Amino acid sequence: MTTEATGRECTTCGKWKPLDQFWRYKAGKFGRRSSCAVCSSAEVRRRANRRREENYERERAKERAKEAKRREKRKEYDRKRAQTPQWKAREQLKSAVRRGDILKPTACEDCGKELPSRLIHGHHHDYSKPLEVEWLCTRCHGRRHRVSTDSEGQG
Repeated sequence: MTTEATGRECTTCGKWKPLDQFWRYKAGKFGRRSSCAVCSSAEVRRRANRRREENYERERAKERAKEAKRREKRKEYDRKRAQTPQWKAREQLKSAVRRGDILKPTACEDCGKELPSRLIHGHHHDYSKPLEVEWLCTRCHGRRHRVSTDSEGQG
């Protein structure tokens, strides 16, 4: 027969176990917890999972609200951008290329480099004439914009 000094009954599972299977706890009887380590760990996991689920739902609701706000901001930005002459010119050019009214070349007009047509960009000198473009590779197009912004800064 076992005595209290060598073991005790777990208040959770009801099994008699040796004291070394209980977590230390100064305020407890024999300086140990009343639940064994296995039951205590399981309870901690249950509480953590419950808290995690509660937090998850709350966080998901916050994320959905943030995402709806971001979508609305993006729609507003797109609405404003659609009114700019640059955007309108680009859209008209894209539509003309899609319809086949304008053929997109495979060579840059500046450096003459042969590239796939997806890497050739239409550079507008005047956005009021959306179909009058210079077809440039990515590198030349960037260079053209850097030159035009540099010359605008001088004056």
